Amino acid sequence: MIPERYTEIYNKANQNVTENTIDASRLNKFVVGSTETFNKSIEMAQKYYNEFVQNYFSFINKIEKSYYNH
Repeated sequence: MIPERYTEIYNKANQNVTENTIDASRLNKFVVGSTETFNKSIEMAQKYYNEFVQNYFSFINKIEKSYYNH
């Protein structure tokens, strides 16, 4: 094989590895960011669900107390 051709093949392979590494890094950043956003969404949903349930039971208790006090 001609040395110039070997160098060309090596450089192309090296370029591909570099580009794939950069793409994987971008993908990783996207996935991490999306996961963090998803986790925050789940936390907020749990918080509001818990608040809803507490408010619902408080409301039921008030109705029950007013029903038995009349």
